[in-house]
Amino acid sequence: MKNKKSIFTWLVTFAMVLALAIGGMVGAVAYADPPETLPDPLPEIRDVAISEEGLLTWDYGGQEGDWFPPEGIQYGYYVEIYDSTNHFLTGEYNQPTNHSYNVKDALKAEHVSTGTYTIKLEYFAYDEEEAVDYDYAFTQQASIDYEYTNEQTPLPAPTDLQITDATISWTAVAGAVSYTYQVYEDGVAKPNLKGTVNTTSKQLVYGFDIGHTYYFTVRANAGSTDLEHTHSAPAQNAQFSFNRVSNFSNLTIALNDANHWILNFDGFTEEQAYIVGVTFSQNGTRISQGYHALPYDITYYNGAYLSSSQDYTIEITVYDANYTPLNKYVIEGYSYGDTYTQPVQPANNGLGAGAIIAIVLAVVIVGGCGGFALVWFVIKKKSWADFTALFSKKPAVAGAEPAKAEPAEEKAAEPAEEKADKE
Repeated sequence: MKNKKSIFTWLVTFAMVLALAIGGMVGAVAYADPPETLPDPLPEIRDVAISEEGLLTWDYGGQEGDWFPPEGIQYGYYVEIYDSTNHFLTGEYNQPTNHSYNVKDALKAEHVSTGTYTIKLEYFAYDEEEAVDYDYAFTQQASIDYEYTNEQTPLPAPTDLQITDATISWTAVAGAVSYTYQVYEDGVAKPNLKGTVNTTSKQLVYGFDIGHTYYFTVRANAGSTDLEHTHSAPAQNAQFSFNRVSNFSNLTIALNDANHWILNFDGFTEEQAYIVGVTFSQNGTRISQGYHALPYDITYYNGAYLSSSQDYTIEITVYDANYTPLNKYVIEGYSYGDTYTQPVQPANNGLGAGAIIAIVLAVVIVGGCGGFALVWFVIKKKSWADFTALFSKKPAVAGAEPAKAEPAEEKAAEPAEEKADKE
């Protein structure tokens, strides 16, 4: 009895497995060989309109029952919104029975500005199982323009914008879900120094350099579910530049015992020279850039094989552990394979005698004796009163006798009697 029951159980199990296998084969055949074409044409989209409230509506292109897709064929509508530059903003898939879409709310969620937007409506069909579009998919289309007025309240702009070391920061804004920043170098937006973060600071690793002026803008972003608010106006900080710290000394590029060309220099502490950025360029075009510790092997610089037959510009920037730029050194016209030694700068002890003579001659030529006198009085450290007194004296006339000084007391009047005798 036990054996009969086991045989019966085995037969039932076999029958079930066989039935599932046959069913799977039938299903596979049904979807593996979809029809080459569907009934033509696809239903037309008609009566497309947008209400004042921004509700997009349209009508089904035929009577119910006029057209049904074969089994396994998915179909429906897709709404796409484009701005005036034909840039895609957002879109949504609609089931075939759903013939409406709120364009105004969709634009609010994107926090776009007031303007004209184009809404494109497409009717599509594709193989649900194989996900292969048919040739006639998206052949039924319609579009309409919508004049959108943004009535959302902007969020407050961030405040207290700072650049500390290599980190930009600002204050938090209530209701903001993220912040979008853009850094400008010498007034030009840097493509690699922009982004969106959900914090109130951003460390810009190797983002800054010596010898440039920087500022940045940041705006507070409203969330896609906040339809009452839009993004803030961008805030901007004051211009900022990095001061040079320490000086390069004993900078060399020399061949070591392993026949590698090594860049090295002094002038910075180990904490200051945390990392060194080196850029190779030719004719203003950057070839390669890398960041390494000292000493620095440039033999196969960042995978760029340097040629001894060409000249390069090498820019060397020293960064500390906070990625703050400390100083920069530039080598012009370096030929790979040549030894380089940093020139010794002469001591600055003021103007030399030759420079002083040249300045005096130039002043005399331009300003005459007055200019020379001014220079002389400056050298002698005379006062302005002394200088003006020089020109207030009357010049003597050639050949004339010097005037005699008058007596201090006036001559007494003659007696009346003597005056009468003379008469």
